[in-house]
Amino acid sequence: MAIEQALELGCCQIGWMNQLASDEMIQATQQAHLGISVWTVNEVERAKHLQSLGIDGLITDFPKMMLEQL
Repeated sequence: MAIEQALELGCCQIGWMNQLASDEMIQATQQAHLGISVWTVNEVERAKHLQSLGIDGLITDFPKMMLEQL
C-alpha cells in the first residue's frame, strides 16, 4: 500500500489523486502521521469537505476561485 511504502521511504507527505482520497484513506494517512495533499480538486464543495477533514494542501485548476470560496 502507498502509505507503508511512503513510510519505508522516509516520506513526510502523500499527494492523493482526488478520486482516491476517500475519507478512510485520508484518516489512514493521518494515523500514519503523514501530511496530505489532494489533486486535482476543482469543485468547491469537495474542497470544503477535504478542508474539514484536515488535509494539508489542495491542488486545483482554479486557485483564485478556491481562495475566494474557502
